[in-house]
Amino acid sequence: MNDTYGHQAGDRVLRRVADVWRAELPAGAVLARHGGDEFSLLLPGVGGADALAVVRRICARHPDVTLSCGVTQHASGDGASQLMRGADRAL
Repeated sequence: MNDTYGHQAGDRVLRRVADVWRAELPAGAVLARHGGDEFSLLLPGVGGADALAVVRRICARHPDVTLSCGVTQHASGDGASQLMRGADRAL
């Protein structure tokens, strides 16, 4: 997107995606942008299968945008880096 239409167009797409996601997320969810086109989504109290269903439902709302998501579930003792590695592996 950025290479073809410029960074302003890419930023508009990211804002649109984030706005749709925020409206669809359950209460207590946290959506954060890491930079570029990477986001993290924290779904407290939502298990792995249900989290994957949430992500799939929301991704379906963007048929014109290619999205990839890795879903992982927090295990006791996991820190942020373990969660990020798990999500990366799930991609």
